[in-house]
Amino acid sequence: MIDKLAVVVDDLLNFVVADSLKQDADLQRQAKRVSAFAVAFTFWALLFGVIYMAFGATLSGLISMSASFPILASMLVVHRGLSPVLAGNLVCGGGWLALTALGAINGGWTAAPLLWYSALPVVSVLTSGVAWGCVWTLIPLTSIAAFGILQGLGVAFPNNLPLGSQLGFAFCALLGLIACQFVMAWVRVGIEQRALLALHETNERLDSARQTLASLEASFGFSMDEWARVQREKAALERFVRLRFGEHEAHESELDDEVGASSDSDLQLR
Repeated sequence: MIDKLAVVVDDLLNFVVADSLKQDADLQRQAKRVSAFAVAFTFWALLFGVIYMAFGATLSGLISMSASFPILASMLVVHRGLSPVLAGNLVCGGGWLALTALGAINGGWTAAPLLWYSALPVVSVLTSGVAWGCVWTLIPLTSIAAFGILQGLGVAFPNNLPLGSQLGFAFCALLGLIACQFVMAWVRVGIEQRALLALHETNERLDSARQTLASLEASFGFSMDEWARVQREKAALERFVRLRFGEHEAHESELDDEVGASSDSDLQLR
């Protein structure tokens, strides 16, 4: 069942990724990772939007759902053949904006949604590289520090969740984060396994072609290099013949012109 689901997801990702990105193996893998995380995060954003609303926090639910827009935009970026790095930053940026907004209206730095900050560096490293991973590590840390400093200065952040729902939602957020980490690991391993399988199949076809070539060389008694040399000599001989034939034709044309001119002169003398 999981293998079939992996095949369906991989086919979907292949559809999303532009053909121009498929020309480079590294860009293709990077674009597929971005698309996979975009699909996963869109699912979680919509799911937690529904959970927020079920707990009576409508504004938080709308903010959570709004995170799907920049994340879906990242899929459009790779579908248009643009940079997967840009798409990866759109995923992280959309997630950070939504999580920070949720933190601001749900208690500050102790808000349950901020647990999801931990996913941003992982996603960034896998989609945009180590340098951007460092950036998206510093941004959540800075955001948490800013919440803590503001609360230390006496700024009170409201909590959009009803008091009786806060513990239940915190449990859901933690459970969802663990499931999300599994999905991210599964996505990466699945993509890498499909890539390795494709490489293995390509190597098998190459070995088969080499064996066929060796069989042909043994049957005809000469190697393909010798065959290529014969073909080059044949092409050179054909070019030489065409050149000499052209010169011969040109010479005959000149003789015909001279004979014609002589005949005209004889007629005029008579």
